[in-house]
Amino acid sequence: MRTRVALVLAGVALLGYGVRLLAGAARTPGQSVALGAWLLAGLLPLILVLPLVGGVGLLVARTLPRPLRTTAAVGVAVSGVLLLVAVPTLTGPTAGATGVEWGGLLAFLGVFWGLLLGATLSRIARDQRRGRW
Repeated sequence: MRTRVALVLAGVALLGYGVRLLAGAARTPGQSVALGAWLLAGLLPLILVLPLVGGVGLLVARTLPRPLRTTAAVGVAVSGVLLLVAVPTLTGPTAGATGVEWGGLLAFLGVFWGLLLGATLSRIARDQRRGRW
């Protein structure tokens, strides 16, 4: 319990320090607007992707059989986080300079989902052999 309290206090202290740094960074009204736009642009993917991931999670929990639920939940969560990280990089002003392309992102997602599905089907087959299915 003490560790949690210490971590929360450290997080709040760092958050306060970050707010202080951001407040000192905006010296003119134009910089304040740019800072606000930057903060909004950082929150926009969260606002768009997180409800989608949550909705898919609820749909998965209600429709898929139990052995596939964990696979789908992990897959959707990892894909959502990857998209949160990759899409701003792929659509930003330096999109061509990073060397990351949409094809690489889609290839990674395809391989990831293939491995996840393979591991799940392997587990289902093992459980069927043992009479747990």
